[in-house]
Amino acid sequence: MVTFGQQAVQDTLPINEVVITGAKKIQSAGNVTQQIDVLTPADLKPIILGNTNITEALMYQPGMSVSVLSRNDANWGTYGGIGPKYSTYMLSGIPVDAFIDPMALDLNVVERIEIERGPASVLYPNYLSQDFAGNQSPLAGTVNMLLKSKIEEQKLMASTSYGSFNTFNGQLYFQDSYKKLNYFAGINYEISDYTDYGTENSWLNMQDNPQYTKSKFYGGFTWFADKAEKNKLSFFFNKTFHVGDAGRVYRGFNHDYTTMNLGYSVSLNQKTALNMTFGLRNYVRTWQESQFNTIDSLLSDNGVNQSILPFDLHLTYEHGKAHLLTIGTDYQNASYETWSDPVAGEKQYGNKSIALQAGIYAQEELHFKGLIIRAGLRYSYVKNNIELISGGQPGTSSEDWSRLLWSGGLKYNFNRLASLFFNAGNSFMTP
Repeated sequence: MVTFGQQAVQDTLPINEVVITGAKKIQSAGNVTQQIDVLTPADLKPIILGNTNITEALMYQPGMSVSVLSRNDANWGTYGGIGPKYSTYMLSGIPVDAFIDPMALDLNVVERIEIERGPASVLYPNYLSQDFAGNQSPLAGTVNMLLKSKIEEQKLMASTSYGSFNTFNGQLYFQDSYKKLNYFAGINYEISDYTDYGTENSWLNMQDNPQYTKSKFYGGFTWFADKAEKNKLSFFFNKTFHVGDAGRVYRGFNHDYTTMNLGYSVSLNQKTALNMTFGLRNYVRTWQESQFNTIDSLLSDNGVNQSILPFDLHLTYEHGKAHLLTIGTDYQNASYETWSDPVAGEKQYGNKSIALQAGIYAQEELHFKGLIIRAGLRYSYVKNNIELISGGQPGTSSEDWSRLLWSGGLKYNFNRLASLFFNAGNSFMTP
């Protein structure tokens, strides 16, 4: 994928506006070849999410098409005009599901959002989700939701809202700091009768309001081990329960989402920094299927269980006057299974698989006055082990792929007001 264009720049020297996504190190926004749009705390504060989905905060950003179907569903929008599978979402630098997690997380935990336009598949991996639309690749770009770390003031916030379809929402949020420890926690609870979206005389016909309840519990902290704040440990945990029905008996659903980040970063010296981040993403969805009739009857309980463990370890090294080298490795392990438990019969598994993905990557940024040159390579290895597919034995139980991915960019700053940039790269997803 190729991106190019012109933009206004603030300066190639350090300025107040900084970004981290371009090279996994805080830099001036004018010092990267990529176009990175930033939503600061001031930008996020007045935003009202009509469907309580974080992607709605991005809907007016260039290249972004947000399509949140409702407060009860995910975002099916696109980025860069090539579909939802070719852009990714991250939580402080490691991937999350673009469909589920922006719906499951709360905007209160986000300090800022950075949106990198164009190929980002060298520094950032694919996400091995098998649910919804499947694997996701950062070919068109990536959205990095950066968690709060430095708490500047104590804050206690409580809010409620009430609207159509008896929709009630209540939130409680608290943040504070004590010496070197910064922490926050919150609860978000919502209940609604929702809207009748059924069709008369069909299986979607509703006999009652399709009610749902959504509960979010979250908390996190950052501990700075030194006065210079060059050595820090961070932790974040989120739990979301989404329970409801489709307006008929035996059409209930119960979803349970878990998101966790654990990170550690340290400056080894003035020019070298090491960062390690580990995550847990667990998605458990269950729902009922019924026999549509004058008196409905339960056909089966059904479910999807998916767990993904992402890990990233990278080192950044500043050399020369302003050059920056980023090298690292990342890993993902993903397990996925679907099942059905019919009333007349035993519990049956439809699909069962385990996938792993490993990568090593390196990127160099060279700065020559107004010219910035960026080049990077990633070696990516993916392996799928399939135990069951559609309830039967697969034709091929194991398959793996190895690919060399690349990304590069040029940027020339004519002056403080204008620059010309060009970025290109490739990506790969398993068939």
